[in-house]
Amino acid sequence: MVQLSEIVRRLRRGYGTNEIQRELGAHKTVIRRMRLLAERENWIEIDGSEPDEHGLSQIYYATWHNKQTPR
Repeated sequence: MVQLSEIVRRLRRGYGTNEIQRELGAHKTVIRRMRLLAERENWIEIDGSEPDEHGLSQIYYATWHNKQTPR
């Protein structure tokens, strides 16, 4: 399983969805969802904070598996 924190790190560096998918093997839907969450939570900002892997997993699954739309 791809670590969500690695997706966020690559998003911060400006990688595109296809590039992340190619390098990590992550599903594009997961990458797109993480991009939405990262933008909402300001994780993409260089000086923004980023939760640990456990925190990312909790936020990801709480948002997408409860059918909530991120705001």
